[in-house]
Amino acid sequence: MSGGGGHISDFNNKIRNNRNLKHSKRSKFKQSTSYLRESRKDNFLVETKVLSEEERKLMKLKIHKKLQSQRKKQIVLLSLIFLFIIISVIILIFQLNK
Repeated sequence: MSGGGGHISDFNNKIRNNRNLKHSKRSKFKQSTSYLRESRKDNFLVETKVLSEEERKLMKLKIHKKLQSQRKKQIVLLSLIFLFIIISVIILIFQLNK
């Protein structure tokens, strides 16, 4: 065989072997991971607390205020970064003109 025929046949043999391995180990894989699925269900039990209408409104208000403060912090930070970039560009332009 010329043109790398040995490499092609080796490639085909590896693909065939991989396909055979995939089907033979599928049941073993499902069997070995079944305990993981069962234990996950028990770990995520959440105790819920019944809130009155007033408590629910207070919780929503707290969350809303927290989100507003985070947005304000982000805006201040982004504006400072933008200001720094503008000032550095201006300084760079003046340095290049000298």
